[in-house]
Formats: sequence, C-alpha cells, structure tokens
Amino acid sequence: MVNTKTTKATIVRRLASRASCALPRNLGPRTFRKILANTGLILASTLGGVVACELVLRFVFPKYEHLAASVLRMDEDRIWQNTPGSQFPLRHPDTGKYHLVRHNDLALRQHRNVRPSTWRSKGQEQVHVGFFGDSFLENTLLPVQYSFTEPLDYLLNVAGQDRFNVLNFGVDGYGTEQSYLHYLNFKETNLDYVFYVFCYNDIMDISKTKLFRFDANGKLTNVAASQVNFILRLLSKLHVTYLALENSKMLSVAWTNFARDVKGDFFARYQRDAAFGLSEVDQEKNLRIFGAVLRHWKAAVEDAGGAFYVVFLPMDAETRGHPENDVFLEARRVVEQDVGAETVDLLHCAEDRIPGFKYQTISFRNDAHWNEAGNMLAARCLYRFIERSRELARVTEAAVTDRLQTYYSAFRDDGGQSPVAAERGDVQLPVGSEMLAAIRRKYLELDLGAVEALGEAAEKARNMEPTARAEWDIYALEDSLLYKKTGCQTEDTELRFFLQWVPVEDARDLPLVEMRLHGARFGDHLGQEFVHADFSFAAHGRVVDGECVAHVPLPPFSVARAMTGQFEEIGEEEYRNIWQANVPLGER
Repeated sequence: MVNTKTTKATIVRRLASRASCALPRNLGPRTFRKILANTGLILASTLGGVVACELVLRFVFPKYEHLAASVLRMDEDRIWQNTPGSQFPLRHPDTGKYHLVRHNDLALRQHRNVRPSTWRSKGQEQVHVGFFGDSFLENTLLPVQYSFTEPLDYLLNVAGQDRFNVLNFGVDGYGTEQSYLHYLNFKETNLDYVFYVFCYNDIMDISKTKLFRFDANGKLTNVAASQVNFILRLLSKLHVTYLALENSKMLSVAWTNFARDVKGDFFARYQRDAAFGLSEVDQEKNLRIFGAVLRHWKAAVEDAGGAFYVVFLPMDAETRGHPENDVFLEARRVVEQDVGAETVDLLHCAEDRIPGFKYQTISFRNDAHWNEAGNMLAARCLYRFIERSRELARVTEAAVTDRLQTYYSAFRDDGGQSPVAAERGDVQLPVGSEMLAAIRRKYLELDLGAVEALGEAAEKARNMEPTARAEWDIYALEDSLLYKKTGCQTEDTELRFFLQWVPVEDARDLPLVEMRLHGARFGDHLGQEFVHADFSFAAHGRVVDGECVAHVPLPPFSVARAMTGQFEEIGEEEYRNIWQANVPLGER
C-alpha cells in the first residue's frame, strides 16, 4: 500500500529543489549553449535592425531631425528647457534647405536679444506680449523670420510707433503644466499680454509630465519634476525612438477604429478619445488639472497687471480626429466656462479669410506643423485681436498685406519663400533699402552679430599659420574655428560642413543632455564620443574680400580636437566626404 501522506520534510525538499539554480535533467550543457546562441543571434539581429533603421532615418528620411536635434538642459521645475545661446542646424521639411536655430540670451527662439532690464528705460510706455506653448510656437522647422511672432511684432510696431515687444516663450514638447511653470520663471518681466497657445495634445501631456496633482483637500499641488536619467536622454537623441512613438500611436488609433466599429458604445466607455490614448477617467482627471492650472495662471497674470488669453490653433475637427469624442471641445469648454478666459480662435479667423478652409492648406507637405503661410495667417489674426484690444487705429486689409510684403521683402535674398508672394504674387513695393536693412537688423540681430564676429576673426587670422590644411585652411582661434578658402566656387559654399567636437577626457563641464554617441567618420576614431555641430556656409559664412570665410564658435565645454570637412549626398543612402581634417585644439 502506497503512503500518500506528504510530510513537512517532503514539502521542504520539493520547494528547495524547485528554487535551486540547477538545470533540468533533460536540459544538458549543449542544449543550454544552443539556447544562449539562438538568443544572442536574435538580440544581435534586432540590434542590427534598429541600427539600420536609425541610419536610414538619420540620413535618408530625416523626418524626426528637429526632435532629436533639440539642445535642451534639465530643469528642476519644468523637466527640461532650452539653453541660452544654443544653436543647431535643421532642415525645412518641404524644401530640404538648412536653417540655423538659435536661442537668445533668455533661451527664447528669436534671433534678437530682448534685454528685459531695458524694457522700461525708454521715454514711452512699452507693451510686452508673451506667447507660451509647444512646437507650434517655437517653430524650429522654419527660419526664424517666418515664425509668426516676428511679423506680428513688425505689424504692431508699425501701428504702435515701436512700442511693442513680442516674445516667443515656446518650447518643443511643452504642455499646459510646463508652459505655466515657464511663465512663473519669467513672471518678473511684467508681461502685459500673455497668450497660451493650446495644442490638441496638451491634455494627454498632463499624464506624461505629472507636474501637478490634487491633494487630499482638493487643492492643486505642484510636484517636483523628476530628472530624466541618462538612458532616456540618450534615447531622446535617436530618430528611431520617435518613429516607434509615432507608430505606436497610429496602431492604437487603428485598433480603436476597428474596435469602435465592432463593439460600438461598449468600447467607447473604455477609451473615449482614441487619438489621445486616454481613458474616460484619465481624461476627466486631466481636464480638472488643466482647468485648475489655467485658473492659477490667469490669476497670476492679472495680479501682475496683465491680461491672459488662450489661443486655439486653426485645426478643424477632421484634422483633430474623432469629432464625436473630441477632447478639444471639452478643453475649450473648460477654458471658456470654468476658467473664464478670453479666447482667440484661429480656425474661425482662417475660415473667414479662406473659403472652404482646410488645415492642410497651411501645413507642411511632409510634417503636421504649420508652414510659412500658417504662421502668416496667425500673425494677421493676432494682430487684429490686439488691434481691437489696444484700440489701435484700424487699418485696411490691403494695408496689412502691404506691410507684410514689406516685412518679408527684407529677407528676399535669404532664399526663403514669402507667403505674401505666394498669396498675391511677388509685388515689388517702393520700399527703401535702408528700411529693409533696418528690419533685418532687428529680427536677425544675432545672425548679423555673428557676421561681425566673422570679420573680427578673419582679421585675427590674417597673420597666422593655419592649424590644419585641406581644401579649406582652418584656424583654431581662442574661442572659435575659422575656415578660409581663396578662389572658392559656388559648389564650395553649397556643400555642407560636418563638424564634430571631441571633448577632453573626463570633461566635467560637458552637458550630457547635448551628447550623442556616434562612431566618427574616421576609422582611427571609431567609438569616440563627440558632439555634432554640422553647419552650412549660408548660416556661418560670408564672402570677405574675395575669400570664402566661415566662422564657428567653440562649444560651451572643454574640447580636445575637432573633426571636420565637407560631404555630399551621392545616393538615397550614401554620403561621400569631399575632404576631411583633424584640428587639434589642446584643451580649450
């Protein structure tokens, strides 16, 4: 007879056996090695695919270049913020031409320094207008002169006798919470008008940033921003990261559409708005936080003697998606009814101006952001709103168009596309060259300052021997690199320059958030860490006394050397170096 009674000792022995690290009897060392080899092969193949995808996105289809290229720094309140004085090149999504993105002394995306200490020093009252929001406001995909804050500033100052100062506080990726905290960091600037540009994904961003919550008493409380770790900072520099994020959202939307068709209202209870991936509970919670943040923001602005407004982008229900479950409409109800803020609806303005308006008519062909025409539309509409609010003398639509034509004419030689010219033809106005030069001096102040610095650098290098010689002579100055070529041709100025700053070993002043880990173009430097600073001659160079001269300031960290040269695209996936040079810099 078999004893089926299980003793405590037996149970203990069985548990110990299961918990041990010994291999199962039927899994020998050879089988185990085979499993490890197969697992390694799968991981290596996956990694290879990711690397190949990253290379294609980086060099063939640079759709996410503006996201990966952003030069940001950590911030204990806002999680991240732009870096004062930073600059990097980006391509226009449709034309493919490069332009330089700069951030001024206050880290605003404007190529003019705003110097708040001088705002009240003039003999007349000045009106300071601040815009807060995300990538639709920062507009890094466009040359700065086409971002709506600049033509708006021009229109207001023509009408208001140079009394207005329009400021762009936009930061890529900011939602409602970060924009509010961004305002608090600039509260002492005493803005007269504060415009928050609401984007349709701001409600979802509240779930991501989690900077505010309600305490047990229902009071809105600020939560300290968690610092982003190194791995996430590295991932933020990879193009493939943004491809994965975008496609995960597309799959979510596709599944939602399918499920709604199959399950109808039952599914809608669980995911009210598929375009944002929020459950009904999360959406309700985020809308409560959204409304509470805006109430605090409005009160802070009004306590400082200013006026607070919310701007809605010119996107129709078709563009926003899912009009029957539109979180945009819910957000608008909160703004107008719960917060009591006055709004500026750019969609209504666009529909009044353009019969049968569709958002696609003012957006890039290859990106969802608005293009030059969209920014000009915003400048027009916001000008009319401020004109009424400040009781400025009303001017005709034809006069506004003529003033915009004058503004954009100042940048005719930059190769940009004037949205006025596209709208009414390239009409030549009797505008003096000095007036156009004054417009350029104001709105491209930092660029023209760079030209002056270039001239000074060229003078310093006049009696120096080049630090490195190649197709161009390269001079390592105290705080910059100077490129010089005599008898240069058009192709010399059209080819892009690659520039890679190699930091000194154990550099303590290196901002890790700005680093990208790459293998260098030179075989003997493979695996070396460096920081990209590729540039175009149009952004950093000029023809001076018959010579082509380009000038690039050193980065804000200690550099051992620079690897530089020019390259050309020879195919969809191939690039060829025309020339290259290694420039020793010591420890500058």
